[in-house]
Amino acid sequence: MVVGSKSLVELFKDRFEANSGVVHVVEEVGDAVGVFEDIFSSEDVGRFAVARLPQRFGRFFAGLDARDVGDNVAEADVGITWADYGIADTGTIVEITEMDRDRLVSSLPRIHVAFLKKDRILPRLEAMAEIIREKLSEKTLRNTITFISGPSRTSDIELRTVLGVHGPHSVHVLVFTRW
Repeated sequence: MVVGSKSLVELFKDRFEANSGVVHVVEEVGDAVGVFEDIFSSEDVGRFAVARLPQRFGRFFAGLDARDVGDNVAEADVGITWADYGIADTGTIVEITEMDRDRLVSSLPRIHVAFLKKDRILPRLEAMAEIIREKLSEKTLRNTITFISGPSRTSDIELRTVLGVHGPHSVHVLVFTRW
């Protein structure tokens, strides 16, 4: 889909990066390994936590020079998650979780890396309304819907914006164009 002269991926990338996030557009899982190695080495990552990734990513982390902290999310340098949706016009990823641990993986470590399929990028926030309505009506434990538009940010009384005070100071999204 194209919005104006830009594809949804291009618009998502522009808007997410305007909010101080970083978007890496890759074709498939194998292409993401180099991007991951660059993130891990440039950000000095030694420990990571993973939440809600498809089975095909199981071997993906075996070659990394870092260790998985399991349920000890507070020890992780980077949290790696699966984004359920992206919203192009706001540059936002959406994660729908049932377990607190899964939500913490995107909000507690100093770096957050999310995987997103190209076909899950919606043009506008309004397109999420029906999806949210369905999720809230499901008979699950509970659903937490988190909207992430870049690193955590806060401002002081002098309106100076500071990134990463109450969450990740760096957020990367890997958009897969082919699955």
